[in-house]
Amino acid sequence: MIRKISIKQNNRLVRARVYNLANFERHYSNYDYNILKPLVEYKPDIIIFQLGENYKRENDELYFKQLVKLINYFGNDNIKIVTSPYWGQRRKNKLNEKAALDTNSFYVDISNLFAYDKKTRADYKKKYSNEGLGMHPGEYGMQRIAEELFVLINALINKKLI
Repeated sequence: MIRKISIKQNNRLVRARVYNLANFERHYSNYDYNILKPLVEYKPDIIIFQLGENYKRENDELYFKQLVKLINYFGNDNIKIVTSPYWGQRRKNKLNEKAALDTNSFYVDISNLFAYDKKTRADYKKKYSNEGLGMHPGEYGMQRIAEELFVLINALINKKLI
């Protein structure tokens, strides 16, 4: 499912599409990239890959190869940003960082947000019966992720790369 968002910021229309790639993380060995065709055809200026939380570390070499394939699937006519997983596991961080390097993408480490600030978690204000849900970023956590990403995006805008 693709979620579409449009907002007006600084007299510019900003359109975004959000797609959950948890299935890629869980089924990377036989992932059907054609599912992403509508996103590729959209021709985004910026693509942010925030992956790794659902990867179970069964085969780092294959996961890395498929992650690079996923990033490259979107072509070269855009800016790609790869983040660390927000739960900050060193091995996963390194896989994402290396994928960013191998695909000429930018890398943003967001793992520090959750390591040091419990307010970023969804369960900071509200308790969940499913502990796994509560560990995900809440509203404040999502705001902090956006702030980290916009440091880079604003620099790219100021350099007229976007």
